[in-house]
Amino acid sequence: MGVDFLNRMKRTYTRTLDRRAVALRSPSLFDADMTCVNRTARGKIKHDAKPAEGERVMVREIEGKFVAQRGYAVIIELEKPPADYAEHVRRGGGIAEGTVSVVNPISQTAEVSFCE
Repeated sequence: MGVDFLNRMKRTYTRTLDRRAVALRSPSLFDADMTCVNRTARGKIKHDAKPAEGERVMVREIEGKFVAQRGYAVIIELEKPPADYAEHVRRGGGIAEGTVSVVNPISQTAEVSFCE
């Protein structure tokens, strides 16, 4: 029972590389690179505010409700934001910067989005 016998009896280990998986993960010149993931929530416009598309607002969680503020004034109250949207705001200490992406003057709603 020498070392040479044990070396002959042990299983051989061969390392392989999955070339397709490596090719999928490595970037190329013409790959579409997603720099951010866009998250959007819809809400009602409050107090006759006139938000404009592209306007930067502050999204906050106040007493379990999510609102968008311009300065100190609440201009949009977000109704049931998606779970990942709410989680992003909570991870930021209950505050995040967003952008008004769509304003619907007839229904008095607006959509607030941000890139994650």
